[in-house]
Amino acid sequence: MLDLDGLIISPCMDVFGEPIAYWGTGTVATPIQGVYDESYLPLQPLGSNVAGLSSLAMGALPNITAALPVLGIRAADLPVLPEQGDRLTVRGQDFLVREVQADGHGWLKLLLNAVLAPP
Repeated sequence: MLDLDGLIISPCMDVFGEPIAYWGTGTVATPIQGVYDESYLPLQPLGSNVAGLSSLAMGALPNITAALPVLGIRAADLPVLPEQGDRLTVRGQDFLVREVQADGHGWLKLLLNAVLAPP
């Protein structure tokens, strides 16, 4: 069996990773490396695939996009697997983990929600 973490994930983290402070439930901050991405996810408005709409009506529907920040990390960098609600800081911004997606080879994609400072 190939060691994908050692052969691919760890070297990629050395090149693309940046410092992250991670707080799991009931733990102190753990310094780790992560690959942060402020990507976007295009969304289709309700009804945009409805049969019978003319192309003119389809073009009249609004375009919607939603920011979806994500962080890729190595599972081996944390003492326990991350959970929904864990907190982290990247590039000076605080986030909460919204969802954890594992690839089965040691890489975790964390879907994030930004924590906004009170006004």
